[in-house]
Amino acid sequence: DAKWRLWLQGTDDEAAFDQVPKSLWEFIESAASRWEHVAKALKEADISMANVEALPGPFTVMGVSATCQVKILSDADLRCYFRAAAPPRMVLLGVGASFAAEAAAAAIPNGSARVAEQASVISAEEFCRASECARAKATVRLNVAGKTREVFRATVDRIPLLSAMLARQVGNCHIDTPLFVDVSAKVLDVLIEMARGRSPGYLDTLEPSWKMALLGDAEYFGFKLASDTGFSFKLCATSPLNDRYTNTLAWLSNGGTSYTTGVRGAWNTVFGDSGLPNKGQACWEVEAKCGTVGSLFEIGVAAESFANVYGQLSQASDAWGLHYAPPNVFLRSKGENNAGAFSDLFRIVQGSRVGVLFDADRGTLMFILDGVFSKPLTHPISLKGKSLVPAFSVYADTVLTLKSGLLPPA
Repeated sequence: DAKWRLWLQGTDDEAAFDQVPKSLWEFIESAASRWEHVAKALKEADISMANVEALPGPFTVMGVSATCQVKILSDADLRCYFRAAAPPRMVLLGVGASFAAEAAAAAIPNGSARVAEQASVISAEEFCRASECARAKATVRLNVAGKTREVFRATVDRIPLLSAMLARQVGNCHIDTPLFVDVSAKVLDVLIEMARGRSPGYLDTLEPSWKMALLGDAEYFGFKLASDTGFSFKLCATSPLNDRYTNTLAWLSNGGTSYTTGVRGAWNTVFGDSGLPNKGQACWEVEAKCGTVGSLFEIGVAAESFANVYGQLSQASDAWGLHYAPPNVFLRSKGENNAGAFSDLFRIVQGSRVGVLFDADRGTLMFILDGVFSKPLTHPISLKGKSLVPAFSVYADTVLTLKSGLLPPA
């Protein structure tokens, strides 16, 4: 939901927008086009796109959440707020040095009631970290056949009909009422198991007539249950296995399928939002577009204990992956190459697709170039019995675009 509201501090006037501003400059220009005294202040400050770092001087920008206000001092802060804040989003703009501690009670329906009270003011980085942690821990209550059960919100959001019902319930402020689901508990159990990332092979363990009936229920819920897709996930800044560490510097876009960290010359790491199945196979791939500042990336898996979100995946002892440093390709863990370079056998170029095939039963991790499964690279370390999550590292402005849900080769 890209819709948001801009409220001018000290007035009862606000404006609604359908597009998220790409920069702090664009945000101030939007306000200046609506309010004359904002345009006057911008003109008197003599600020241009060449010195946008001076904008926080004459203007104060605060993002609003249900519990705090978020200081917005840069383009990065603005992007962080819009990425982490739950709808409805509101941004407060103050002109001049003084800025009252006013907050919008965004959770209250029928208008934008404002509370003139001291609300905690935190940095955008702190807000992003707290939001990611809260999102990873958030649960919802479901009323199934008269019994209440609690499920992670991220799992429910993977079942389209339940996600839409929950969004409507939250919008109507019935967040304390368990969501009524008109389906048998047995059906819901299977839907939730598959939404958590269970291998399609799980369906083959069901009695055939029960499986056929289940497919009809799954279609009603908009959830593709048939075994013609594989393990699916999106990218997230917090590991689903360990919510103690959150990467606040990653830039995730396109619905959680694209990842970079910008021109900042440093490594960082993100994860899949689902842990890998402990039986069967899982397959996914990324398309790599090397940046102008850095051309390095890593793709692999991490264990529950992994904490190096502001470093590279393979530097840790609890992560394993493929490392690309043009033109060299290595299989790495513990900060060391586990074998020689594979640059000739695995020639990565701009736009190459690098696939991963994880076999939980065998404990193997294989890498595939451009869909050619006949020539994989196999990591020498056995991962059998480990609880793992997909993991990805980039250096600076290299971009990885994820494609999951791929079927393993026969």
